[in-house]
Amino acid sequence: MKALSLRSSVLTIDEFDDPVPGPRHLLARPLACGICGSDLHMVHNGSELFDLHREASLEAPHSPLRGPALDPAVPVVLGHEFSAEVVQVGSAVDNFAVGDRVVSMPGLLATDGSIHTLGFSPSYPGGFSELMLIESDLAIPFGPDLEPSVAALTEPLAVALHAVNRAAVQPGQPVVVVGCGPVGLAIILQLRAAGFDRIVGADLSPSRRALAESLGAHEVLDPTEASPTAAAAKLGELPPVIFEAVGVPGVMDQIAMDAVTNSHVVVVGACLEADRWRPMLALARELTISFALAYTAEEFAETLKAIERGRIDPRPLITSVVPLSEAPDAFQRLRQAGPVKILVET
Repeated sequence: MKALSLRSSVLTIDEFDDPVPGPRHLLARPLACGICGSDLHMVHNGSELFDLHREASLEAPHSPLRGPALDPAVPVVLGHEFSAEVVQVGSAVDNFAVGDRVVSMPGLLATDGSIHTLGFSPSYPGGFSELMLIESDLAIPFGPDLEPSVAALTEPLAVALHAVNRAAVQPGQPVVVVGCGPVGLAIILQLRAAGFDRIVGADLSPSRRALAESLGAHEVLDPTEASPTAAAAKLGELPPVIFEAVGVPGVMDQIAMDAVTNSHVVVVGACLEADRWRPMLALARELTISFALAYTAEEFAETLKAIERGRIDPRPLITSVVPLSEAPDAFQRLRQAGPVKILVET
């Protein structure tokens, strides 16, 4: 089979052996797979991510990043935001059939008992491939009326739902979303679906600010020109919740400097580099700081249901859909600030 291979920070379309399903696995053909910010990190900040993954895997086995340590010289097939069609079921699978269309959390239990995260495993391919394995116990079917490209956005929207749940936003509380990339925009969608409308979006990109406004942000601004928390403070009496969805060194220091006393900061952006910021700023303002990673199985299922029922429409996030052969170029385009979400079809 053909798949998008990452080796030593170089993306190529290579040939791989077809994966062989274990008793509880589904062999599936990916229908659509989104390029995530973490995929870009794998390509452009691979050494930092590999070092972090190795430490988390070997020194902190309780970490959600557990799994075989990554080696930049060993090819990895990326892709964890996927929808797929079942082409074969394992011998112990009785709840799926060939032809079913599914989404899934990207976890896989190998036959040797090891746990793998699809898209970050040196042993099992992710969704940028012609075939992949899916854990049947994690798979959820979706109906014929849902476009595969839209179904594939279940994963990033579940990340956003988890962040919103971590924030525990109160009725009437203003919200600031710093960074209107895919994660920040998905947070705005989830906030609006939950009935919150006092939302300030902050981003350097005019096109992303415009998209944030079209998705329901009450106000959008360039954070280099105006204070997003000052704008949010005018929308309600409660201190705002601030979502950090950038993941770049220095942003947390800026947020702590700009924050209103007693604000709650929820960090969703994945900053892989060492960051220097002044905790005294957060101490002086008595900030609450939380971190949000991934989602629960219940949040994943809830997100798919919301998409299927039309409570959330993620289609405006999709910039383009490209074939597998154009995936390396799509990764390069996403380094610019314009595109939001590019999906790959195989």
